[in-house]
Amino acid sequence: MKLFMAIILTQMGGIKDTIKEYVFPTYEITSTPYLEESHKSKSSMTYINSLQINALNPISFENLFLSLPGLFILPSGNQGMLSTSILRGNSSKETYLFLDGFRLNTKRVESFNLSILPIINYERIEILKGGNSAFFGEGPSGGIINFITPSINKRFASLKTEFGSFGYNLQEFIFNLSYEYNLLFLFSRTHKDGNDLVNFRGFKLKRENSDFTKKTFLIKHSKENYEQIFLFSENKSGITGPLYDFYNDSAYILTPNARENDEIILYGIGFSSENYYFRNQILRDRTYFSNPDFYDTSYYQSLSLRSSGGYKINLWKSKIHIGYEGYREDIKVFKGNTKQKKDTISSFTISTGFEIPKKIEPFLFLSKDIISKEKFVPIKSGLSIYLNEISKFSFIYSKSLKEPTSFEKIYYEEYPGFIIRGNENLKSEKSEGYDILFKIFPKNIPLYFSINSFRKNSKDLIEWIYYLKGDTFIYEPKNFSKGYLKGYEIETKIGKRNLFLNIFYTYTDAKNLKENRRIYYIPWNSLRTEIIFDNDKFSSGISYSYNSKRLTPQIIKGDISILNFSFKIKKIYFFDLGFSIYNLLNKNYEFIPGYPIEGRNFKIGIEMKKEEIWF
Repeated sequence: MKLFMAIILTQMGGIKDTIKEYVFPTYEITSTPYLEESHKSKSSMTYINSLQINALNPISFENLFLSLPGLFILPSGNQGMLSTSILRGNSSKETYLFLDGFRLNTKRVESFNLSILPIINYERIEILKGGNSAFFGEGPSGGIINFITPSINKRFASLKTEFGSFGYNLQEFIFNLSYEYNLLFLFSRTHKDGNDLVNFRGFKLKRENSDFTKKTFLIKHSKENYEQIFLFSENKSGITGPLYDFYNDSAYILTPNARENDEIILYGIGFSSENYYFRNQILRDRTYFSNPDFYDTSYYQSLSLRSSGGYKINLWKSKIHIGYEGYREDIKVFKGNTKQKKDTISSFTISTGFEIPKKIEPFLFLSKDIISKEKFVPIKSGLSIYLNEISKFSFIYSKSLKEPTSFEKIYYEEYPGFIIRGNENLKSEKSEGYDILFKIFPKNIPLYFSINSFRKNSKDLIEWIYYLKGDTFIYEPKNFSKGYLKGYEIETKIGKRNLFLNIFYTYTDAKNLKENRRIYYIPWNSLRTEIIFDNDKFSSGISYSYNSKRLTPQIIKGDISILNFSFKIKKIYFFDLGFSIYNLLNKNYEFIPGYPIEGRNFKIGIEMKKEEIWF
């Protein structure tokens, strides 16, 4: 059975073959011709496919990812500014992001700004949670998100334009040259004025000149076992937001003179087959920040080289896996014209594992960084049992090691009365994780159900904290002895023909045991319901998201509900016409740090698509 509910659109088939088919675990995040189904995965997995993206028509990744199981997006300000992903309450540095299997995170800060990526109709987005396989180098304890760009299987050209609230506009051009060329080309430009109204502590404010502009250029060339990709993306945004004066009980807007410019350049080449995969890449990541009214211009730049791969050996009735990851990165920190910090990171990780693909399937994966002096070995082990043709039970145990990032070690910035600085003496984080999964995928019934319980215990937890030294606030990372995380996730997917219903629920609790407080700004409870309809002439998507109260280090924030609606009329001659409205339940922004809320807004889009083209 091709379990369509794993990505909603996969066609139904016979279930009996799934017990015989086992996929090299690296395919969980590696772009290959083979479509992994979530009930085969050795990790807790959630899919977003092209049908969902097309029907929901999101205006941002915050909008698309809101309330998905175990996933929370943490924006630092207006649309276009730094927006990072958090899986299961882990820090954003514990979530690795990939584009077609090429890693986007660097070790400078390791958090990746989602605002840099274009919002296109990806073939699918894979979200893996938990310890994951040791094949992914260090094996992040949070999880992995992999964006799979559209496959090159037919020839077409597409020209799209969108416009909407707050000066939002988008222009996008894509063409596919299949057959002898196997080439995908994409160019997009997005702009938003950002003059949105803010409600903050009873004050109504307007954030002016907080506009952003994003440009993306992507080329993808692929054949059956080969793929080559080039990505350039640049995101410019204004820095502004409400500040609150506790002494005068008043609120005001920071003068938006500061500008931030994020850009990445990625070149990667990869090879894959049923028995092996290799990925080699060069990534340059740069953040440029300028605010002449307060301090000098500064920027942070890293250049990284990464090579990874794995090979599978079939030996009798078992499978043996061998993998590696080599990494080198040079980091530079500038303030004004003066180079302040430089750091070089090198690592080489080898991994091995085995699995016995039977109805009862044990597996074990180990990895070791042979350059690092740490003796801790990341490990993933577990047992999957196919109870019958329609259900599966899995238990997964994982250990992971997180080295302090160079950002946590060397970062330094000084303001009047305030200092942000790194800590050279940080210890590595160590964590143990447990996952229990139960999945049902009935034969000939369009239903998928999964429940997952997870837990993680951490030692030498790294957290950024404030403390006062004289008249100066110091903000720096420190180690804490213990932390823990627990929760569960439920996914229910029902669909037939052109109509699909998805329901997701997540409970997560994450605490620093020493201070007995929540570690990150995540809700205890979140719920997402979406209804999707799609046929040749019309598509529509409705999504409702709920986030419960969450405990910050200071106060408890309130509940938030968001309702989005989108529809598209297709093939009016060769045009598609779409309309979307977001956040129907909240007219304006309610300024709550860290919650991905967009004010009520809309967009209208026109797309011209032609499948028979001359070039």
